[in-house]
Order: sequence, then C-alpha cells, then structure tokens
Amino acid sequence: MIAAMARRSTAGNAVLAPVTIHDVAQAAGCSITTVSWALNGKGALRPATRERVLEASRRLGYVANSAARQLRMKRTDTIGLLFPRTATTLFHNVFYADVTAALLERLATDGLHLLICLYDPLDSTHPVPPVIAQHRLDAAVVLGTAPARFIAALHGHGLPLLLLDTGCPGIAADSVTSAGRAGGEAAVAYLAAAGHRRLAMVVGEAEDFNTGERIAGFQAGCRRAGVDHAGILRKPQQDSDGLCAQVMALLAGAAPPTGLVVVNDTMAAELVPRLQAAGVAVPERVSVVSFNDDAHARTCKPPLTTLAIDRAALGRRGGDVLCARLAEPGAAVVTERLAMRLVERASVAAPAAAPARGRRTRS
Repeated sequence: MIAAMARRSTAGNAVLAPVTIHDVAQAAGCSITTVSWALNGKGALRPATRERVLEASRRLGYVANSAARQLRMKRTDTIGLLFPRTATTLFHNVFYADVTAALLERLATDGLHLLICLYDPLDSTHPVPPVIAQHRLDAAVVLGTAPARFIAALHGHGLPLLLLDTGCPGIAADSVTSAGRAGGEAAVAYLAAAGHRRLAMVVGEAEDFNTGERIAGFQAGCRRAGVDHAGILRKPQQDSDGLCAQVMALLAGAAPPTGLVVVNDTMAAELVPRLQAAGVAVPERVSVVSFNDDAHARTCKPPLTTLAIDRAALGRRGGDVLCARLAEPGAAVVTERLAMRLVERASVAAPAAAPARGRRTRS
C-alpha cells in the first residue's frame, strides 16, 4: 500500500495521512520533478506522461501544498479588499455585493483569495490597516470612494493597488470604474432629445470621483446640446426632505428646470415620491434620469430611466487587471472606464410646453 493510504493512529482514532507529491510520483512511476511540471503545466513532457501524472493526482485526491508554494514564490495568494468601516452595508448593497462576487470569482481562477479589510475614512490620519502595512497581502483593492490621502498612503507602501469603482488623479495606480463623464453627457442628450431645454443635477453632499465625473459630463452635455442648466443641488447630510425642499424651491422659480439628472438611483427613488407628495408629477411636470440601474430604478413609481452599469463586468475586469499586475508588476498603469447603457423607462416625457423630438420607444 502506498504511503498516501497508510493509516496512523492519533489518540486511538484512525486517520488518513495527507497525499504528498512523493505519493503521486510513486503512483505515476516518475520523478517528483516530472510531477511538478505536469501539475503546473510546465516542462517539455510527452502528453501521455502528463496525463498519467494528472490521472494519478486525481485518483489519489492530491491537493497542492499552497503554503509551501507561497513560501517559495514569496506570495500569500491573498488580496485585501478595502471597504470603509462606516459603510457597514457591503453585503446589503446590491451594487457592491455584485461587484465583489464577480471580483471574487475572477480571482479564484488564479488561486487568489479576498480578505476584507475595514478602514475608517473619518480618521484624519488615514491609517493603513496593519495587514497591509506589514506586507501580508499580495495586493489591495479599494472598492468605491475613498479619501485621496488614504489612497496615497496605501500607494506609498508599494503594494500593487487597484481602484475599483473609483479613481484618484495624481496616483499611479490601476483604476477600473464606469464611464461617468460619458454617462452624464448621455443623460443630458437623452433629455434634450425629448425636448427639455433647462436641466438641473442632484448629487450627494460628499465629493467623490464618480460624482465628479458625472457632474463634468452633465455640464459638458449641456454645453454641447445648447441646454441651460439651473445648477447643481447637493443633498444635505442624508436629509431627503431637505433635498426635496431645494428642488421644490427651484421648480417654483422664474426659470424652473423641466428635467433632473440625479447622481444615482437610490437618491432618485427617495426624491421622486416626495416630489409627487408635494404635488409635482413625474414625468409630466419634471422628468428624471439617474444612474446605476439598481433595484430602486425598477421599483420606483414611475420606474426610472437610468444609465446602467454592468456590475459583474466591472468586478471581472477589475480582477483581470489585478491578476495582470501581479504577473507583470512593471507594466504600464491601467485606467479603464466601462461604458454605461441607457435604459429607457417611464420617468422621462416631453415637457408639457414643448413637442417631443427624436423620441425613442421605451423598453
């Protein structure tokens, strides 16, 4: 009987000894080097030899000793996923849950694991988690908005860094996020095609990379379409009623907008019912376009026209970029902006005083 199947006794209990590479070599009738080459897809082996080794490995249930491999390669096979401690809804937030699931699946194909590392974005010193500072990870992923000083501190540790669903000008780190500027321009172009000539944008209180890109796209889109914009309204500290009051005041002015571009579906879905309760019909009085295409866009009444982000594609592409960085640390920095897709729903109509122009059929 080969060593892999030999039984030993520990405290009177019979257990199976782990299968080793020596056992596979013995079963396949070859050297340890040949087994290593076959299992790792290396070396100039004959196909029959490689298949014999693989068959022996499967039959014996051999599992590679990842700890030994990591020691040889000076790698941990672990990636840190940085997420703010204040955002405790990572797994309640469908957007980030989908991005994370796709990222995890992609990294798993390269034998990599994710370790969630919380940080406090409100800490002015922006401390880097010890697991990163002590270089116990192969790379780090910043998911979503993070303070620029925190990203700079991470980058300063020399660890490969991926900014996923965000960016940071001035930091030479790989970045994969949505094409927010192009999305902002597309939102304005769609409203302009429906006949809207004066628009406003609604965003959150905090500045972040994606919001900045969408604002820039909104402003550029207004210039390109010859559309007036009535300003950028900011939601005050999670105060949806306060935001609604701002919009109502704008609509009561001398030159009210007939269309709103809202920075995300969640905010739009909070705003729309408040406007309706105040007597403002959507889309008859004011049309609304938002971003992301999350569940709020579909359940809002009326359902929201939105710029959709393929969350799974975002996570997978982030994984591709990160794996490529680990394989070639000296490669040029990657900056990718994934296109958004316009999803037409019932929250946009021609303004009451203007005829429809260039309208497309809603899906």
